[in-house]
Amino acid sequence: MKRMKKIFEGILFMGILSGWLQGGVNVLKYNGTDSTLKDRLHWAENRVPDLDAESEYWVGYSIRKMMHKNCRTGTVYNDVVRRISLGELITGMENADESYVQGSVTDSDILISETDDNHPQVRKDVAILFFIPAGKKQLKETSTIRMTNMDQHVDLKNRPVLWLGKADQDESLDLLIPLYNKIKGNHEKKACMMAIAIHDKKDRVVSFLEMRLNAREPEEIREHASFWLGQQEDDRALEILKRTVNTDPSMEVREKSVFAVSQMDTKEAENYLIDLAYHAKYREIRKKAVFWLGQKASEKSIEALKHVVFNAEITEIQEHAVFALSQQDNADAVPELIRIMKTHPNPEVRKKAVFWLGETGDARGVDALVELIRN
Repeated sequence: MKRMKKIFEGILFMGILSGWLQGGVNVLKYNGTDSTLKDRLHWAENRVPDLDAESEYWVGYSIRKMMHKNCRTGTVYNDVVRRISLGELITGMENADESYVQGSVTDSDILISETDDNHPQVRKDVAILFFIPAGKKQLKETSTIRMTNMDQHVDLKNRPVLWLGKADQDESLDLLIPLYNKIKGNHEKKACMMAIAIHDKKDRVVSFLEMRLNAREPEEIREHASFWLGQQEDDRALEILKRTVNTDPSMEVREKSVFAVSQMDTKEAENYLIDLAYHAKYREIRKKAVFWLGQKASEKSIEALKHVVFNAEITEIQEHAVFALSQQDNADAVPELIRIMKTHPNPEVRKKAVFWLGETGDARGVDALVELIRN
């Protein structure tokens, strides 16, 4: 009897574990082989009656892409609750992520960036999920698109999932790019654009984003396109952003493009920011360039800011450069602020240096301010 009781308890425990792993979500997985993503979508449309769902459901697949080792796409939860990951949900196995998501990480899976040798990249599986509203069957009628790493939890609201498996990046783009033109609503379009932009196929992604930036779309869509161009680390993307900064009819899009350039970790992008800080035609563009140079905090950008403080012909630009310098580590900021306070020919700029020097709370700054008061 004791042995039977233990077996029963074991079966009960496995049932509870299985229910916990599935998170109460009904998952139907495509188990065929050698079929295209388009074929699997057709399978999904025919499986809707099997879901036993009266309203909404999800359709999803994953792509494998290069990402920084510690980088994640999706929602990060900071509480202590153990949340089931999407990989566990799909496979029905606890801690399935290492086998499903990463595989074994080998030397061929690691890519060292030429501009950032300290942050290796590895291949990770990222899911693309489409929420299909009640009474609908096609992806173009989706109201939500989500992206998440397979080892991240995603809240699917207990709706069923039709899982299509892993997809090649090109066939994923073959699905997403035409889908973008069918989707209505700016929020949904931006989500679809993000899904396209995370692919590693730079030529196709940059071409798509350029078309969106040049199209007659709302400003928020075009600003979104400029942002994702800045995430591509691509020479052609930089040239498109330069052209946008110089010629776009919208100042908002121009300013967002300056930010996008600042996100590129290349010498060419930093040199362009410096050029904008020195010579941009419009004051707002120069101010944005100065600000984002301060955020880069490289040796070259700091030297450029020092130049702007003393050589820009507009006081407001000089003051912005003082602020940007004040945001550096005190080891760099304090001596430069003291120098500006003591030697700058413009009293308004000296006042800004005094203010930001006081904000540092650095003992050297306090001594310099006391000396200023005494004199």
